[in-house]
Amino acid sequence: QPASPDSLTPWILGSYLHMSRIYVGNLSHRLRERDLDDEFGRYGRIRDIFLKSGFAFIEFERPDDASYAIRKLDGVTLDGQRLQVEKAKEAPKRGPRPGQSTGFRVTVENLSVATSWQDLKDFGRTGGRVLYTDVHNERGGKVGVIEFETKEDMEEAIDRLDGRDLQGNRVKLFKVP
Repeated sequence: QPASPDSLTPWILGSYLHMSRIYVGNLSHRLRERDLDDEFGRYGRIRDIFLKSGFAFIEFERPDDASYAIRKLDGVTLDGQRLQVEKAKEAPKRGPRPGQSTGFRVTVENLSVATSWQDLKDFGRTGGRVLYTDVHNERGGKVGVIEFETKEDMEEAIDRLDGRDLQGNRVKLFKVP
């Protein structure tokens, strides 16, 4: 029986969630997050939607639901636009190769339910050079992980960001042992 996402370690969880993320291009500018939730939610439970002008990233709870949505919706017309739906590509990173870790990670607690991994990455960059971020639900709250390029970046981020406000919540940063 496969492990549930909540039982996986943070860095494995990040990889698991990345497999659940899809890119949706060629979106009508009239579409709202609710429209995407209605359309894509028919193919599985959605964890997060990041909507920009003309494109979106949608994160499903399960990778097979993301794959199913791609098969069903790539090329389909929505609000007059032919959708481009595909697996999200991981952003190029400086630092360790995929599968490796610098070990300079912090856990971020007390996140708003609205906080996405992109929001957390932007927040983390105000404290240091960020290689990786992810957010997930844990014990009734939302928790994030930020991996920094160096130990100095991590320590600077803890000093600068611990106790700061992120989307209306005062967040707490803890070094991952």
